[in-house]
Amino acid sequence: MLGTMDSANKNAAYRLLCRLEACATGFFGSPKRGRRAFTLVELLLALAIAGIISAVVAAMLVAVSYGTSSQRDLRAAVVKGKVLDARIGSAIRSSRAILEAGADYLVLWAGDINTNGTSDAPDLSEIRLIERDSSNDKLSRYKFPGNWTQAQIDAADVSYQLSGNPPGFFQSATAAAKTAGSFVPTLWGSEVMAIGFDLDHTDPAVVTLAGYRLTIQVGDLSETVIGAASVRHNPLNGN
Repeated sequence: MLGTMDSANKNAAYRLLCRLEACATGFFGSPKRGRRAFTLVELLLALAIAGIISAVVAAMLVAVSYGTSSQRDLRAAVVKGKVLDARIGSAIRSSRAILEAGADYLVLWAGDINTNGTSDAPDLSEIRLIERDSSNDKLSRYKFPGNWTQAQIDAADVSYQLSGNPPGFFQSATAAAKTAGSFVPTLWGSEVMAIGFDLDHTDPAVVTLAGYRLTIQVGDLSETVIGAASVRHNPLNGN
């Protein structure tokens, strides 16, 4: 068609086509270039950074959790130590005499509390044993059952002399009472890892002071309690 036109008409048609092309380009816009995608290296780097951030956050959470748990265990250990210290000290101070002490045990004479017993001499019914069981790390106080009648007490009671007994005598006597069922435990504390006693004399008629050291465990923490107590109202030693 353009071949049959003269030169003037060809130029006019060409200018019209250019204008139409320009209008179409302005209306629809120029073709968009394709967006650049992530490379494999960039993806791996992003994953590595995310992993590092996750690890740091997890470590912070573990540290906070451990700190809270440690504080809780520390408070529990302090409370347990104070309770055991008070119980042991009270038992010693309220006793008439300290009969014997050894590895993991202390034997006390509460006094002449059994009216049918022997005067001025310890009876089995008047003896108190504080002992740590090494098989389960429990500390207990042993004595005759509190619900026994006087007839039952008299039937199981045994009288001992205060002084002149061989070392370990009262440990053997209380062990036999436990086996016979005459001595029953009252749990004082668990997770008691060690306990030791020191007396200021070996003769029960003379000893007045007992020192003690015990180690307790709560979670991952351990607490050592050191204390001492004396027999306050003991006519045998003049207090």
